[in-house]
Amino acid sequence: AGQFAYIAPNHEEVLTLKKDTLKTHYVLPAAFQKGNVLVEVSSMGLRRRTVLFVHQLHVLTQDNYGQVLVQLRDEQKPVVKAYVKVYVKMKSGEVKFYKDGYTDFRGRFDYAALSTNDLDNVERFALYIAHPEQGALVREVNPPQR
Repeated sequence: AGQFAYIAPNHEEVLTLKKDTLKTHYVLPAAFQKGNVLVEVSSMGLRRRTVLFVHQLHVLTQDNYGQVLVQLRDEQKPVVKAYVKVYVKMKSGEVKFYKDGYTDFRGRFDYAALSTNDLDNVERFALYIAHPEQGALVREVNPPQR
């Protein structure tokens, strides 16, 4: 029924929760700790899902300029050739592909600049940032002030 309804689980587990406990700590099985996973929890008719991205990336956005800087999390070195795919939510409510490309030798990518006036109608950006060895993540940011 949800956006991930077509995914069959690779692993299912039933947990018994204590009534007097507000939080429960759960460790993912080792087979799922090094890749992106979809976690779904259901109880008493409620169902919640979230995607956990495993990555070694440190991402900084310069919202005023519409740029993103991608670095290695622990070393603060630029990540060259990280793929960036940009979607936008327009002020009309429409969601669409905006642009894509790769970070340069400094680990930077300009996600806002286009040779059209589409930026004037952007309400919000969604950036999918991926590197084959360092993992992937999604960031949402506001458009630059004009």
